[in-house]
Amino acid sequence: MMRKIFAAASLLALSAVQADAATATGTLGVQITISSTCAVTGATLNFGSYVSTVTSATGAAVVKVNCTSGATYTMAIGAGANDASGQKNMKFGTSLIPYSLSGFTGSSAGTGADQSYTINGTATSPAGVYTDTVQLTVTY
Repeated sequence: MMRKIFAAASLLALSAVQADAATATGTLGVQITISSTCAVTGATLNFGSYVSTVTSATGAAVVKVNCTSGATYTMAIGAGANDASGQKNMKFGTSLIPYSLSGFTGSSAGTGADQSYTINGTATSPAGVYTDTVQLTVTY
């Protein structure tokens, strides 16, 4: 009989503890800020080597733009280090030869991966090794 009383008392005490238990809830804010960024990698647009009787040469180069996924950007081809009144020029000593570039200029959206664009060029020249540097600007 004593066992029955002890068992009943134990069950009563256990249920009393459970009845007094309480819970509380709240919220946790979760946030991340991801800034848009872009990187441009270029190549050299090499018109090649020609004999001086060639009056024009063409070439192409592939540039890659990698922007944060979803970031909108625009790309523009700059004037070049040897620009003269809006004309791109390559330089050899003090001699300049004109050239032009064409290719993608405009808007696009980043994918988080490299996006490739071909830049085409046309140049005319007398004999010499002519060079220039053109800046590509990606605005995002």
